[in-house]
Amino acid sequence: MRSFSLFALAGLSVSFLLTGCGFGSQGVELGVQSASVSGRVMGGQSPITGATLSIYSFGTGGYGLAGSELATTTTDNSGNFTFNTFACPQSNTPIYMLSVGGNTGGGVNPAAVLAVTLGPCSGVSNPNYTVIINEVTTAITAFALAHYFNQIQTGYDQGADFFGGPSSTSGGVITYSQGIMSATNVTIPEVVNTSGGFANTNVNGSPGSIVEAAKIYTIANILAACVNTTGPTSNTETTTACGKLFGYTMDYANTRPSDTLQAAVQMALYPAAHVKGLYNLIPPIDFAFGNYLTSVPTDFSIGVSYTTSTAALAVPTDAISTIDIDASGNVWFPSNGPGQVGVFQFLPFGATAFVGPFNGTSMVDPTQVAIDNAGTVWLNDTGSTVLSAYPVSSPGSPTSYSFATPGSTTSAVTINDDNSVVVGMMLGGSSPVLAQLNNSHTTYSALSNSTLNFRAVSVAGDAVGGDSITTTNTSAGFGMTMYYYGPPNPLISAPSFTADQVATDAGRAGQTIFQGTDIVALNTGVGANQDDLCVFSVTTCFNIYPQAQKPTNLVIDGESSLWASAPAGPALLQIPQYSTFAPGGTSYIDTNFHPGRAEANELFHGTNNGGTMVYPAGIAVDVAGNVWMSNAGCTTTGCTPTQFVLSEVIGAAAPTITPVAYQITQASTTTGTEPPY
Repeated sequence: MRSFSLFALAGLSVSFLLTGCGFGSQGVELGVQSASVSGRVMGGQSPITGATLSIYSFGTGGYGLAGSELATTTTDNSGNFTFNTFACPQSNTPIYMLSVGGNTGGGVNPAAVLAVTLGPCSGVSNPNYTVIINEVTTAITAFALAHYFNQIQTGYDQGADFFGGPSSTSGGVITYSQGIMSATNVTIPEVVNTSGGFANTNVNGSPGSIVEAAKIYTIANILAACVNTTGPTSNTETTTACGKLFGYTMDYANTRPSDTLQAAVQMALYPAAHVKGLYNLIPPIDFAFGNYLTSVPTDFSIGVSYTTSTAALAVPTDAISTIDIDASGNVWFPSNGPGQVGVFQFLPFGATAFVGPFNGTSMVDPTQVAIDNAGTVWLNDTGSTVLSAYPVSSPGSPTSYSFATPGSTTSAVTINDDNSVVVGMMLGGSSPVLAQLNNSHTTYSALSNSTLNFRAVSVAGDAVGGDSITTTNTSAGFGMTMYYYGPPNPLISAPSFTADQVATDAGRAGQTIFQGTDIVALNTGVGANQDDLCVFSVTTCFNIYPQAQKPTNLVIDGESSLWASAPAGPALLQIPQYSTFAPGGTSYIDTNFHPGRAEANELFHGTNNGGTMVYPAGIAVDVAGNVWMSNAGCTTTGCTPTQFVLSEVIGAAAPTITPVAYQITQASTTTGTEPPY
């Protein structure tokens, strides 16, 4: 990871100090004049001559809206270019460059559009700033920023390629989209060296990280197969390399892509679509980039993993473990290995680092975390009577709460709409109930009429004051029970689920969440048709198709897609909406074509697919749309974890408001909506 500093620039009339966005304090100066920027445009290993290059600011009016063109030039006969100077709206304005058209040797290709992000505008005020723009930089730009690209669902217009996000303005100073700032200042520099135009194999040389560089080169080779031609012969043909590329990547767009950047964005949005056809576009000889995948991958999603020897996570198969992301983009997760017990903070910004474990409350077996609206990280503990609170700003100064009844341990934790903390509790060590610590943290008591049949493995708060619960008892030989607790009403359990769709032997309950006004949860069994998405209102579990690799944990992204960690893959599972008009979770069920099942996309990242997942457990989506997962080192009760990995899948999901509690503790629920900033 690299840190970003602002250069001292002369001739400025106004200076401001802004904080937030996960990047700490940074001076923002208006009317910045850049220094020169030089570099080279390449189609694979061939220079692109006569290409039109433009530098743009990211749009600020909303997702996918255009910014301003700041400068333009063309490449010479060697593909070289120089921008002498250009004006930056602000020193921290995020900018990017597009190369359009040009000739790699066989003729002009108007469909060859390449991209690279340049970070904050002040970052190119260094006179020695150089950049390579090629298919590698285009691939990572598209995957990290696909949800910030223009007019994705309504189709693509030739020459209308731009990125933008929501923003706010105060006193003439623009606060840019946190997601764009995160992607351009952090994620993209992690995985691609833009000054050299190559993929990193790890994050800034860190031995504890892995970047799926071979996947990036594979995507780059697919794009290069089109770039290094004269383009398609028509808007509909599917015989040339470009025609095939645009035909394969048309999914869900009203008009098909007309250039390589648009195609790359479509690959990012639908990474499991037409994989074999796209892969086969790579020529068997004279391919652009070496070190690419030598066989067809399962999908094109790009993974990164981060490992530390100081943290370890064990998650028994009849339990779940959760993670959460704070308002600044830091990932918080539990660690319960011997000598490694506590809560960890992972800092993606400025200097990638694991910080922790913090354990000033003598936790024994923390398994779940939930961050409240005041910026406090809460942890349950299955091995002690402690409920722990660690302030995000000062985790070294925690507070602990113990229940009045001795021996009362907690099995799950969530934040309610009033910012109170609700836990699944084993009252006295043996009686499963719900308990609540009020929002002033003065009363910690069992909720009335909340006795469960078995231990709660997951509890989720709702925007209207209710809680959903899943329980399981694998030793009894049946699957989960779903509950809804809505004070002052007593606990309500869902009637019996459809027998042939719910696990009846050794079924395991997964995470429960609210979507709209409905409750959805995962249920994992042992048979080929026993991995289910359960919907409380219709009292039915729908088989997840294709086989979902035993998903356990859920999160909702900013476009209401469900994402699940699937340990047996190991894989990341996406369950998209099928109707925005259907109530609650039923919108995930494809009743028109496959009654009784929910369609899903699986993105694999195990040993044979990049090696960036081991046993994904907790799952969360950040403000840029990156999906984060904690990995368990072992899966039996009392085991000693042997490894720990934090996994990231770049830009897979829609940007999401963090932490999750922010989505339900506002004046109106924002669950399933993209951040307005």
